[in-house]
Order: sequence, then structure tokens, then C-alpha cells
Amino acid sequence: MRRGTLTATALILLASGCAPKDPAPSPPSGPSSPAPAALEVAVPYTRPAQPPQQSEPLVVQPSRDAQARLSKITAGKLVDSGNFHASRWREDEPMGLDDHISFMTPSGHIICTGGSNWIICYAQSATLPAPPRPAQSPSGNWEPYIEFGDEITYGVAAGNPMLPQKANVLPYGSTLRFGDIECLSARDGITCVNFTSSIGFHLSRDDLTPMRTVDPMPVDSRVEPRTPGNAYCGAVVSNAAIKTAIAALPNSGGLHWMPVGTGDFYTCHDLQLFQAGTNDYDNNHQMPAMPTYVLAFDRGRFVGPVTDHAYPWLRGEVDKSDPTLIHLTVHLIRNDKSANPQFRARLCRRPNQPARFRPTRRSASELIVQRERARRLK
Repeated sequence: MRRGTLTATALILLASGCAPKDPAPSPPSGPSSPAPAALEVAVPYTRPAQPPQQSEPLVVQPSRDAQARLSKITAGKLVDSGNFHASRWREDEPMGLDDHISFMTPSGHIICTGGSNWIICYAQSATLPAPPRPAQSPSGNWEPYIEFGDEITYGVAAGNPMLPQKANVLPYGSTLRFGDIECLSARDGITCVNFTSSIGFHLSRDDLTPMRTVDPMPVDSRVEPRTPGNAYCGAVVSNAAIKTAIAALPNSGGLHWMPVGTGDFYTCHDLQLFQAGTNDYDNNHQMPAMPTYVLAFDRGRFVGPVTDHAYPWLRGEVDKSDPTLIHLTVHLIRNDKSANPQFRARLCRRPNQPARFRPTRRSASELIVQRERARRLK
């Protein structure tokens, strides 16, 4: 991270060739190669005879039975995910994680944890084929964890615990929604699906069966139930909506924005905040660190970035007592000195007008003070 300055309004972000005279004729066009035929039945994972050179996602072939098997997830009883944030990573340390949902099966043999578009699962079993450690795997314990998102990976080099020891039980016949991913608990194991990629898996003490549907998987349109007084609510903003919002950000200097941080997927506020940052910065952009936008969604609808320009490592938090007030923090470093200027913005809702943000009156004076502090870093 490098130097930066903060103004009272925002941080400023700011081969030709010749064709040949006689081009070679193009090869005759012919019929394209047909797509590989779908399997009738999804094939369970089998341990390879030789370990791979490096860890790679499992190859998941489409199968005709995947649609029926994964559709059972949407037939399960959808539960309130707000009841599944509590877990126990150590025997004496129960905790509730804002950005994690965790569950275990009634038998206690399978446990999973994850966020809006990823989960990690583990089955305690002596008969489930274990993944071999790749020849070029990084250091750390090689664990038979299943990582699931847009792809399925079996086997993880883990230095720290990646799964809690205990979590709340997901009853048989119940479906838990993480966001883009849902999991069904059944007596024969768990079945999980990612609706955006139409892939999933079945996990028991005897098998790990990756699945991909032939046709796109319909999204579960059910409304997640909510328990009155619960500190957490189900995900309202999808990852696809965040990607769409990021695509609308200014592309000054050819910067490419991407989701960063965990986001407010599971808060019960009408106003939810998410971060978008970029690694495409250098001295030419005069950026001290990763430029970051805070994106705001109001009741699931994208309002816009909270600030007109990106700030270095900008973070936002909704006020606990005023759900329209946002506290913003910037992280600046120069010459081994750091400062964290803070300011605020408020969401303005007016009838028949789009919602917008404006700095609070107090924040204008706060910015002047914080700007002076930032100057001292020079």
C-alpha cells in the first residue's frame, strides 16, 4: 500500500498492424463438434490411481438424473437461515458469525459452513474415498473437505480450522438457503445445489456424487421464513445483482472492479452495504491502496455507490439506531504512518424520486479535520 490524500468531497481516481495482401483461404467450415452426451446417472467420486500434480476442480459431467435429484432440494421445508449463524469452533468458544451460516446433520456425521455463494462440507467417514494429496499442494494439513461454489473441489490444504466442531442441526427434510446455494438434509446424506451454475453434489458417509443438470436449474422462488426478533435475516441481495451493480461503476483509467469483503448479506437492515475494489491500480492512478466503492442496496434494490469516487479501503457500516445513516472509514498509509479518516452519509428517500446519498452536515466538518490529519502523514 502506498500514499494517499483525502479531499473534502472524494478521492480523485483518476499496435497497429497490416493485413497480408493475399490472405490465406480459411479452412472449409464444417459441422461443429457435438456436445458430450449426458450420462444417464451421475457417477460418484472415485479415488484416482495416481495423485494429480495440483489441486483442480472435479470434472462434473451433466447427467439426466441430476435435475430430479437436485430438484428435491426445493421440495424440502425451507427454514430460517437466521437460526444457523451460531456455531462452536472450539469446545469452549460458542460464537455467532455475521457472514457464516453453519449446520450439521442430525446424526452429527456431516457438517457444513459457508456464505452467500460458497460452502465447505466434511463427512466423518471411514468408507468415503479420500482425495489424494496433489504433488504440488501447498503446506498444511490435507483435509477431505468439499469446497463448493461455481465448481466442486475435493481436498483442501488447511492451516487453520475451516469448519466448526459443532453447529445447529438441520432436521431431515429441511432445506437451508445460503444465498445462491441451498442444501437439503436427508437420512441418506445432504444434497446441495448452486442455482447460478446448475451444479451440485450429494454427500454421505459412503459417497460424494458431483452433479450437473442438462438444462439450467430453476431458482427456488420461495420466500425464506423469518423468526421475529432474530438478529439475522436471509439473503435478499444476490451475487448476480452485485455483479450487475459493479458493471455500472465508472471505468476510469481502465480499472476493473470486483467484489471484495463479506458484505451485509444476512443483516436485517433495509439498507445493505457491499464493497467493490480493484487491483488494477499503480502510481499513474495516484492511488495509495486498493480503491474501493461501497455499494448500497435498499430493500434488495441497488441504489448506487455511497460516494461519487472510490476511496482507499473504504468501508461502510449502517448505524445501529438510525437505519439511514452510514458510517464510512478510509485507510491511509504513508511513510509507515497510518490514519483512518471517517465521515458519514445518509440515504435520502423521497416520494416518486430515486433514493440518493448526501453527506451529513456534521461530516463536512469531520472531513476537514480528517483531511488535516491525513496531511500530517506527508
